[in-house]
Amino acid sequence: MILELSIILFVIIFWFFYTKFFGAEYQAVPIPVLNKMIEFAGLKKQDVVYDLGCGNGKILKKAAEFCSKAIGIEIDPLRVWIAKFKTRKMNNIQVIGGNLFNQNLRNANVVFIFLRQKTNDRLLEKFGKELKKGTKIVSHYWTLDMKPCSIDKKLRVYSYKI
Repeated sequence: MILELSIILFVIIFWFFYTKFFGAEYQAVPIPVLNKMIEFAGLKKQDVVYDLGCGNGKILKKAAEFCSKAIGIEIDPLRVWIAKFKTRKMNNIQVIGGNLFNQNLRNANVVFIFLRQKTNDRLLEKFGKELKKGTKIVSHYWTLDMKPCSIDKKLRVYSYKI
């Protein structure tokens, strides 16, 4: 019995920190931050939105109300399932399981990120190669080594444009 409980506890702890090894551990975006991110994105009906590290799909669901397509990329298989389940009734949402560095972002008009500083730094090269001019990037908490278009210092939300 103790062995089984130890294994279950290990699996839960491992799952909780699993994504930390790939760029960011899961942390929910507070509603005021989510609203500010959507505001900074200035979403239009024709936009294609990518949420890198989409977690449970919270940003995807909100963004999908304003855009033509919302695509989430998440490495954690359990969170992929949760995001797919939570967004199953929305036809304009797609959730992809996998490493965001292995996904093509060329179709994006808007990219949301809430990762870690090191991951954001690594993403700059990918953004430069794949994102077209005019693509908006909205980040929570961590910055990009670019000049921001908008900043909310209190909520730590930053917007950028390629």
